[in-house]
Amino acid sequence: MGKHTDALNYYSMALRVEPNNITSLLNKALTLSFLGKYDESISYYDDVQKQEKLSDVASAKSEAYQR
Repeated sequence: MGKHTDALNYYSMALRVEPNNITSLLNKALTLSFLGKYDESISYYDDVQKQEKLSDVASAKSEAYQR
């Protein structure tokens, strides 16, 4: 899990520089889900969905809600 925690920190730093970066938002959401932080991941999926209409986002968000 150490690598995932490191990745989460890097995504957070990237989002401070560019808060609406879709790739960073989505990867942070995926990483949070992997770490079991489902409620927090959903808010990042919501941010991505506001910017992009991606069916994959809806699917990943659905998985987070189911946990």
